[in-house]
Amino acid sequence: QKLSGLTALRELSSHKPITSAEVDLLLPFREMRKLGVELRLNDAALARLVAAMPHLEELELDSSGNDRITDAGMASLAKLRNLRTLR
Repeated sequence: QKLSGLTALRELSSHKPITSAEVDLLLPFREMRKLGVELRLNDAALARLVAAMPHLEELELDSSGNDRITDAGMASLAKLRNLRTLR
């Protein structure tokens, strides 16, 4: 909530994991280019993130918490035309 007024934010890094239930906190940052946050998401949350951040170039997913991301969820990443790095 402290970042809510920074809608033009382009880079964000944090050691605090973001879960599917919390991903909506990131959606206002439509200009985001580099998201270095441990994302522990399901397919639906990943799809919402992709739709909200069409300019993403770098994205970090936490493989230990992403057992709910299926091939369909990963396919949503294809919409990110500028994505160059996926961790």
